[in-house]
Amino acid sequence: MIHDRQFSSQNWENGDWVQLNVGLVRHQEEALPSARALFARLEPLVTDWRSNDLLRCFFFMRKPPDVRVRFFTRVDRQQAIAQISELMYILERENFINLFFFSDYEPESDRFGGLEAMKFVHQHFDADTSIWLILDYLDRHKLSVIPKDLLLSTVLHDLFSCALSDRVSILAAWQSLRALIPTPPEATIPTVELLSLKTLSESRTLAGQEADVLQKYATANDMLAKELVNLQHLGQLTQDLADILAAVAMFNFHRHGFDWHRSGKLIEAIIRILEQKDEIRTSPFKVCDFAAFSGLES
Repeated sequence: MIHDRQFSSQNWENGDWVQLNVGLVRHQEEALPSARALFARLEPLVTDWRSNDLLRCFFFMRKPPDVRVRFFTRVDRQQAIAQISELMYILERENFINLFFFSDYEPESDRFGGLEAMKFVHQHFDADTSIWLILDYLDRHKLSVIPKDLLLSTVLHDLFSCALSDRVSILAAWQSLRALIPTPPEATIPTVELLSLKTLSESRTLAGQEADVLQKYATANDMLAKELVNLQHLGQLTQDLADILAAVAMFNFHRHGFDWHRSGKLIEAIIRILEQKDEIRTSPFKVCDFAAFSGLES
């Protein structure tokens, strides 16, 4: 299992991005077995780099040709490419990938609020990638209890609730996400539950690793929210906070395999719940105490 790690701003002072682009071989029209083989091959290298303080960030996106894996590493760039390439050649021989190449990665810093904010968003993507790998393991071994739609909607609503100070702003974040992922025309909008992470955990009998997933998400959400709110207070965000959170959510939906049709319907369902005045007034969601985060409590 590829483990997550703690970050600090000092982690970004030295290093380079390496972007690996991979085309996956379909087995019985399924790409997932090849994706699992890819991450299994990368795991020892990622673990070794992390344990030697050589890896600052590791995450993936579902983008052409199939997967883009991004490493922010202190390893010499050419050495890193050589080490990764050796693993990719093995995967080619094993018929799991049919293409790989390296390219430049240019972070969309402006979309995510500026260079400083981008560091914390990358940290969040790293954590989400580690959690996705756990979820995939649980799914592969039929150990999952929480439906994916419920999990992702709960996790993202928790993130919005931690970072934004009122329910109107939380609704604005979901509406910003809807602008990024429009509701499909004539779509049948599903019925969804909006639960807190705590309520979700209490409402299901969860195995150890799945319970850990909720705690990991709570920690990752609190960390990203704290840092973005702090940058907002300092006047250092280049975008509205709700829009930044919506962009993070869009990328997370995509990482977890939600296409536009599936995520668009889910987003619309959540917005409809939040737009009901009675639901807004009685929402059980807490707003995180940022006075405590910033040491400003009396």
